[in-house]
Amino acid sequence: MIMLNDDLWDALFTLKILEKRMARSISKLKNEEKKIYRKIIDAILDNDKDTARDYARQLLRVRNKRREIEQYLSRIKLTRVDIEAALSAKELHDALLSTAKAITKLKGALNEIDFIRETEKAHQILETMGLLIKEEFSRPISLREEEKIDELLNKLETVAEEVVKGEIPEIADDTIKEEVEEIEEEQE
Repeated sequence: MIMLNDDLWDALFTLKILEKRMARSISKLKNEEKKIYRKIIDAILDNDKDTARDYARQLLRVRNKRREIEQYLSRIKLTRVDIEAALSAKELHDALLSTAKAITKLKGALNEIDFIRETEKAHQILETMGLLIKEEFSRPISLREEEKIDELLNKLETVAEEVVKGEIPEIADDTIKEEVEEIEEEQE
């Protein structure tokens, strides 16, 4: 049992290091995206569409790689949280096991009413220490919680759309009207 505990701590430590490395990689990729984005703008301003297209392809590859790493980072974080929960559960299990042994020893000495009082006190102590896990944390996600998650995702999609709009420079309405008029004149 001790080896398992040590292995979990080692895994937890390794995951934390991996998280930091991946976060650094994501940061570097974001900086690279900014540099490439600036190059695209410069190429567009220089009226070099082929170079701008090449940079745009490169930007998309870098973004896809960053998103992929972000997904892996998310999975690693969830795994780390699961391991931390397992370690906490192991510690809680050990504490409860020693408490149960002590209560079993006391059971022979106490009558039934005193035993019930002592177990209620132990329950209260464990609850105040935060060691008692309430059932609401172990239940599956409810439909209402799923709705809240969907609502949050919808809000974040709106924010993401605005970010994308902010990244893409808008063409003035006058320029669009002029181009439409030119096309109509050419067709006539």
